[in-house]
Amino acid sequence: MGAYTLSTILSLKVATLFGQTFVAGLIAITAFFIVIDMINELYGLKEARKYILSAVAMRFLVTITIVLPTLLLPTAFNQVEGFDAVMTVGFKSMLVAELATVISMLLIDTKIFDWLKKFKLPFLIRTNMSNVVSFFISSLVYIFGMMLGLKPFGVLIGIVLGQLITRYALSIVFSLVSAPIVAFAKKRG
Repeated sequence: MGAYTLSTILSLKVATLFGQTFVAGLIAITAFFIVIDMINELYGLKEARKYILSAVAMRFLVTITIVLPTLLLPTAFNQVEGFDAVMTVGFKSMLVAELATVISMLLIDTKIFDWLKKFKLPFLIRTNMSNVVSFFISSLVYIFGMMLGLKPFGVLIGIVLGQLITRYALSIVFSLVSAPIVAFAKKRG
């Protein structure tokens, strides 16, 4: 849940890696998607959804706790320049991220992953197949929700594409690491 909560803060930074532009929070959220697939694999769809809802509630509470001080009257003592502006963006980021999570993870990813179990495909294949659809939806909702009107449409499309390329690469790496963990956990029963 920590990676999921941290993704809100990290999403305030737009980064570039290997020529691809993305919001830095996608590293943490991609790991969270894989963890949800692992929970779905080991404990089922119902438990995966419970975990998602718990994480959404936790991130909401953490964000409220961080943003609440912006409502307090400032003092002349040690006022940090720009604090309120950053926290306001952080709150918007959290709300948009929660919407993206509910749509992409709760309604799409977990159902696709669970449906793919019927075909007896390996975990590695199922997690990446379900992520193809959910990452696209999540990226569209988050990037356009956060930046529409702030940046030209073409720039937003570039960021979405950069996110997708980076996310799919990270997803493959994370799923390669997690596949043996899932196999080991299934054997241990």
